[in-house]
Amino acid sequence: PEVEETFKPPQENYEDDLVFRSGSDVHIFRNAALPARCMMTGEETAASVSFATTWHPSWINWLILPGILPYLVVAGSFRQKVNLLLPITESLLEKHDRIILGGLGLMLAAIVFFIMLMLMTPPALHRSSNFPIVLSVLCGLLGFLTASRRPVSVRIIYAPNNLLVLRGAPRDYLGHLPDLPADTLRSDERNV
Repeated sequence: PEVEETFKPPQENYEDDLVFRSGSDVHIFRNAALPARCMMTGEETAASVSFATTWHPSWINWLILPGILPYLVVAGSFRQKVNLLLPITESLLEKHDRIILGGLGLMLAAIVFFIMLMLMTPPALHRSSNFPIVLSVLCGLLGFLTASRRPVSVRIIYAPNNLLVLRGAPRDYLGHLPDLPADTLRSDERNV
């Protein structure tokens, strides 16, 4: 069964004792509110972006070796859905929107180019000269990857019942968080 974890939006007057740093990780406890500081630059901001993803324990990835079916069955039963509003500056959000539009434009241009190639060249040339076709497919793939990029790149490394651990937050953001007290986590949660 999927378990959905929802966290509060970032707050300007940050006095929450549920968000800590530990090395390069951010520990966010259930019902925590993140400080209203950009996850990429550490600057104060009122803007935020939705970050929705799923998580399952990393040992489940080994189940793909015997086959996709055991992996899908077990991963589905351990999957947790995580929804966060991550703070980000408006300038980075606008830059990300421009990158997405560029990726969508590249993907659309590749599709149009591919269709034009198919309509304008005789079928015999489709087999003899694959370079334009391969180029249009690669441009379409690059456009898709660019358009699907997330504005904030953090990775969930641990998400049990009451805790979410993110890796990849920059030092500028981590510097505004208090250190994780040693007695905060149970012994099985310290081995992240």
